[in-house]
Amino acid sequence: ISDYTWFTFVRDPVERFKSGLFENAYRASTSNYTTCAGQAGNSKEGIEGDELALAVLDRCLRWLEPDSDLLDPHLKPQIDFFLQSDQSVMPRLAYIGHVEMLADDWPALVSEFFGAKASAQVRRVLQNDALHVRSEASDQYSVGGLDPKFYNLEMGDSTKKIIADAFLVDGVCLGYSTG
Repeated sequence: ISDYTWFTFVRDPVERFKSGLFENAYRASTSNYTTCAGQAGNSKEGIEGDELALAVLDRCLRWLEPDSDLLDPHLKPQIDFFLQSDQSVMPRLAYIGHVEMLADDWPALVSEFFGAKASAQVRRVLQNDALHVRSEASDQYSVGGLDPKFYNLEMGDSTKKIIADAFLVDGVCLGYSTG
């Protein structure tokens, strides 16, 4: 295992929270179980936007509580995935890429290990968006029974700042601006 090269991709904490909230609500709309985002969304008549985001933040992010393993992985801080269950750190990562830079970062990694031709092929696929299977336009994400407040969540700057502060460890440790 020491001969392996380890890398991962992470996402802007605020955008990841917004996407995680959507995913959490989407999963509840396609199954018979209630999720914390669904509970927060139903906590008050007409809740949406900033108020919805803050309700989900309050209800769903319980990493300081003893039952933190029950936290939906879509809403957990990303840094948690770098820790093993015994709290030791996973093998040293050679590279942490940002999803927002995937079209540049992924081909660069492919080039390093497989050469320029493979890198060019990956770049072409990424530019054509052929790997984005779960895009908003796909049937898998048709919003049929999903309340639109989860699909098009609008948040103001002050709410984004509160969310960024809640995920400050991700912002600092994973190279996102915290200011």
